Amino acid sequence: MTDQSVLDQPMPRRSRSVQITKREQILRAATNVFSTREFHAVPVEDVAVAAGVGKGTLYLYFPTKEQLFYATILDALDVLIAELRAAVVDRDGEDALTAFVACMLDFFRRRRPLAMLMHRYEHRLREPEGMEWRARRAQMVELARALVASCVALRPGAATLATEMLLASVRAAVLNQPDGEPYEGKPYEGRHSGHTAETVVHMFLHGVGAVRGDGKAARRGKGAPRARRRSTTMTARTTLGFGFALPLVAPALVGLALVGFALLAASCADHATTATETAPAQPPIAVAVVPVTSATVERTADLVGSFFANEEVTVASQIESRVVWLGADMGDHVAQGDVIVRFDDADLQAQLREVEARLVRAHDDDERARSLRASGVMSRQEAERMWSDAAVLEAQRDLLKVKLDRTVIHAPLGGGIAVRFVSVGEIAQIGRPLFKIMQDDPLKFRTPIPERFASFLHVGQEVRLGIAAYADRRFAGKITRINPAAEEANRSIVIEAEVPNPDGLIKPGFFGSGEIVYDSRAPALVVPDAALTTFAGLTKLFVVKDGKAEERVVRAGMTVGEHQREITDGVAEGEEVAVTNVDRLENGAAVTVTRGEPVATAGQ
Repeated sequence: MTDQSVLDQPMPRRSRSVQITKREQILRAATNVFSTREFHAVPVEDVAVAAGVGKGTLYLYFPTKEQLFYATILDALDVLIAELRAAVVDRDGEDALTAFVACMLDFFRRRRPLAMLMHRYEHRLREPEGMEWRARRAQMVELARALVASCVALRPGAATLATEMLLASVRAAVLNQPDGEPYEGKPYEGRHSGHTAETVVHMFLHGVGAVRGDGKAARRGKGAPRARRRSTTMTARTTLGFGFALPLVAPALVGLALVGFALLAASCADHATTATETAPAQPPIAVAVVPVTSATVERTADLVGSFFANEEVTVASQIESRVVWLGADMGDHVAQGDVIVRFDDADLQAQLREVEARLVRAHDDDERARSLRASGVMSRQEAERMWSDAAVLEAQRDLLKVKLDRTVIHAPLGGGIAVRFVSVGEIAQIGRPLFKIMQDDPLKFRTPIPERFASFLHVGQEVRLGIAAYADRRFAGKITRINPAAEEANRSIVIEAEVPNPDGLIKPGFFGSGEIVYDSRAPALVVPDAALTTFAGLTKLFVVKDGKAEERVVRAGMTVGEHQREITDGVAEGEEVAVTNVDRLENGAAVTVTRGEPVATAGQ
């Protein structure tokens, strides 16, 4: 019989009452939702609706979606453990073990998306907050170990590893069993799960040879004695049908199979055994090696920004008059001083002639007044009035000349007409915009630079830029201004560079990207591209020492020359790296060495 002390342990789930808490209500709904739908495609609102609570109430108990996921996993594990214990009650030996496996298979067959959610958060097992997860996994593993011990007599220490093998086999079966509706009846009598469970248990207990060619476990005839408790060790062998024998427990297979579910994966953490420990010695692999050498590189920082006109002005009317002529339109280039607008000046010309005629008479009256005042015939006050009338008319004449000058508008700077605001015949009010002129040679390029590059910035520094319209061309410029203050929002410094634009290829408002050269002769270590391999975001190479390949995780930098990469961390100058047969190498592999050409020379 199965160890009753294990079955009699307290159930991890709290006793049910008629009134359940809001938290339990939300967890029940979340478990149901995540059991039928992919967790990453389920909005929190759907869980709240399924639980019959508001979104705010859900966030009160689970402030983040991550916390809701984790709590759902723990709740599902409680359900699984309870179902496993119920499945093996009043059973013993192989029958109990089959019921255990069938129950686990059916649990995940009915909850495929939930299994993926557990896989997504399996890293929590290794984190401090994974204590509750580890505790539930330990209960499940202990129950499985007791069932294994009831079927097979194992030496001390082997029972745990055997349990790991069983759980690994269950995990593989979970991934390969077909989808279907949950069965009714006993856990091991399902259409799919029952047959699969029998196969897993028979392969585990009796070897692969105990399974018939149709995939079903071979059963003994009626009345045949039950299998005696065998003295089995972890080096027992079975024939797999390939003409040679393999260990019953293949450690490499266990390690591979335990990648998925966290509740299965963590059970093998303390018993790591690699295939290289049992595999026969491999012949040395021939590789060519080259030394890591130094080179001189040009260090740059990426730039992303926009182009602006060097100068931009909006030409406006200074008088109220009718437009009679336009000298430019949008897209035209004008030089400084070119006439671009003429207003109707007929009334101003007439007013000027009138004032000039009155001014002639006023000057004559002033001359007579001076003569009469000198002879004592005219009073002083009368003579001064004559002089004042002439001065007023002179001022009116000058004002009319200024207004006449403003009827002809000249371009204040050379550049392109970006916008024309008026048409011929319109009455332009004072202050009415007429043209917008942009000086497009040179242009200004503004971009933020991270504060870590502040010590390298200086006026006159070179920048190299590109634009989407001319992807095959580079435009050079120089820094002209550096903002004395950094932006608090992103901790960056805005710089401004002047970029010549004689052909007008770059337009104000264009998006530009490129680099700023902050060290033109920086030392670096380089290796050939052929030495590097990248997998899962990690870049590696193999350093050859004493006839062995040593795997190194390195940090790759910029491309240097042709087919070479800078290595910023992980190797030292002079170390030899493999550049051929890299895909065949592994850490500690024996190699035979041939020499390759150096990849760089100092001062490259």
